[in-house]
Amino acid sequence: MPSYLPTLEGSEKSAEMSFAERIHNFWNWVLATFLHRYVSFRVNQLFQKYISPDFPNVDEICAKSSLVFVNNDEFLDFARPILHKTIYIGGAGLQQPKPLTPVFENIMKKGSRGIVLVSFGTAVYTPSFSIKNRKEMFKAFSEFPEYHFLMKISSGDNGTIELAKNISNIEFVEWFPQSDLLHHSNIKAFISHGGFNSVLETARTGIPAIILPFFYDQFRNGKMLEFREMGKIISKKDFGKESLKNALKEVLYNPK
Repeated sequence: MPSYLPTLEGSEKSAEMSFAERIHNFWNWVLATFLHRYVSFRVNQLFQKYISPDFPNVDEICAKSSLVFVNNDEFLDFARPILHKTIYIGGAGLQQPKPLTPVFENIMKKGSRGIVLVSFGTAVYTPSFSIKNRKEMFKAFSEFPEYHFLMKISSGDNGTIELAKNISNIEFVEWFPQSDLLHHSNIKAFISHGGFNSVLETARTGIPAIILPFFYDQFRNGKMLEFREMGKIISKKDFGKESLKNALKEVLYNPK
């Protein structure tokens, strides 16, 4: 499978890989296999230390399982061979949308053509973006005056607010009800880090996304959306005003 199925860990590859990419993907798969075996070894040690010296091997427990529930969507993930006991339940934990508060309802009325949500999750500290990259991002936003950009930032991040103080179509909040907002009819696009819950919420609502991945599975998640023509991914090395502007044009103006 590593010849055609991108690995989970830090993979920027799609299901369509060149020969060189397949070799690199195979190497990633080898490294990931050893990593998972080491994690299983440590987990076994803990179970046998704190529960019982005779506690069975967790890998054997998994192998003998009657059913395996997978937190993914089979229509979103890359195609792969699976066993009959594998059941996809991606999105089972997502909440039904709730009505917005008056504050967010008023925000949803801004922008003559709609709202673009921007969130990089809770694990990414927004000041960790370089000042240069934040300026490039806001310059790109300013070229779409018909859209209002609602961006979630880390608590106390006054520096980011200062960088965009002269751009009228950007608004900052320290929290927003992401799932509820994505269901609103005035949301036209979503810029995200590519966390898996965000990807599932995006797919569920049909909102096109731009993924700016930071680590682990976020690269693969972005490639999944791009492969399904549900969004675009921009790597760190390619990020800039022009790349973001082009991605925004694609997701906002392309009718597909």
